[in-house]
Amino acid sequence: MLVFPIIDFRIPEVTGTNDLRIAFIESELARRNNEHSQSLDTRQSKRETQSQQNLPGSKLPERQAASLGKLQEIDLGQDATLRNLERTEAAVRRQNGEEVIADEPIVPKKPRLGRNGKPRRGPKRRNSDDIKRDQLVEELLRENRLDINNDAVNTRNQPEAEAGDGDADERLAEKFREEFYAAAQARHRTSRNVGPPKAATNAPKDILKGPKLGGSRSARAAMHRHLEAEAKKR
Repeated sequence: MLVFPIIDFRIPEVTGTNDLRIAFIESELARRNNEHSQSLDTRQSKRETQSQQNLPGSKLPERQAASLGKLQEIDLGQDATLRNLERTEAAVRRQNGEEVIADEPIVPKKPRLGRNGKPRRGPKRRNSDDIKRDQLVEELLRENRLDINNDAVNTRNQPEAEAGDGDADERLAEKFREEFYAAAQARHRTSRNVGPPKAATNAPKDILKGPKLGGSRSARAAMHRHLEAEAKKR
């Protein structure tokens, strides 16, 4: 006869842990779903704002022209505008070949300063006496220069007037011959006046010639004195 063991089936009590887990999972899913929906809303709002800014009628924030790489025009006033118009008209006239008179004021030059930092003094003004004296000196120089030049011109023209219609080549040859002979005589005269070169007075003595003597400086000096004494005895 078979005997089966009696199995005691024990059912655990309900603790409610599963309910807590399910509630936690549902709350976490709801939170994540809420964050996702908020991120979608923010992205959609950003896209809408960007699309509105890109519309032609939308107002963009003002930016300086210099930051965009453009030059900003500055109003210099009515005087500057009129001056520019005058310069433009003058340039057009000058291009057409018309004469244009410059009406621009002359800017005074900056004075030069001396070493002491003060402006240099200009030249002294010449009075009537200085002017008369200069005129007198110029007249004297002019008269003397004219006299000398006239004499030279007259002496130069005399042989030509005497020659008349002679051959110019013969006159040039004769003039060259005379100058050549005069230069040769001058060279011969200077060569005769120059004598033979004089012998040097401070020539070294024969007794001091030869190889350098050995020994100290005092010994060499004593030897030189001895040689000089022997040379004097001779």
